[in-house]
Amino acid sequence: MGPDLKAVKSDRCTGVDIIIEDLKSHPCCPHGPTLMFSKDVGQVKKYFYSCSACRDRKLCNFFLWADEKDKVSKHKLDAWECERITFLKGINHRRQFLAFNKVSALPAPKRSFCNTCSKFIIEDECKHAEHSIISDITDNQLSHPSELLPPLVNAKKEAQYLFSKESVKFLVDTFLSLNYKYVICIGTPRIHEYIQSSVKGLSSILLDIDRRYHNFFGPLEFCWYNSFNNHFFFKEAQLVFEDFLKSSRCAILEEKIRYS
Repeated sequence: MGPDLKAVKSDRCTGVDIIIEDLKSHPCCPHGPTLMFSKDVGQVKKYFYSCSACRDRKLCNFFLWADEKDKVSKHKLDAWECERITFLKGINHRRQFLAFNKVSALPAPKRSFCNTCSKFIIEDECKHAEHSIISDITDNQLSHPSELLPPLVNAKKEAQYLFSKESVKFLVDTFLSLNYKYVICIGTPRIHEYIQSSVKGLSSILLDIDRRYHNFFGPLEFCWYNSFNNHFFFKEAQLVFEDFLKSSRCAILEEKIRYS
């Protein structure tokens, strides 16, 4: 542990370095394989594992000193697995997309989405009485959920920075002019929405850490994905992506990641 490891970025405020290393051997938190970091403790540089997606322990409390990795007890390993299962609980992509189709068949005044539960309200409306509800959902909002859902703004987790309509059109027109047929949208939902709803001759798939998109795009259109560590939360989604990669004339568009 030390000289053969390479720091990719140094945070001058905290004195923490992010280490470039194969993540396959790293312990996992609910957000997938952790990253290795280093910091000076006294006169010694110490290495540790922490969550790749959350830069606040209140959001993901995973922490492990690197030299303790091989000493982790079975009890702690079981606790980590339990946290992972709990984090994934409630996500059933096919069921959520079926709910989307049911809601799409309703007139706009009868469409409702619960922000608190992150799902469409199909029945048992009384359960959502005290929740944050979006009602009267238009067809355009259904096909452009980034214009319906409140943006995630926590800069220490999954803060979203969305393209303007002008930027979206410019980028898609560029793909078309270069004769691309397929686009992989990583953390760029507005590009995906525009292609899906308005562009003929161009197909796209969205990879994003925002789980709410399960409600609006089918299993062949959206993959729940953590770009910080290249982690698909479900194996089925990874297989869908790998199949999409086989397409010819495929472009990749990724939101610029700032680790702060």
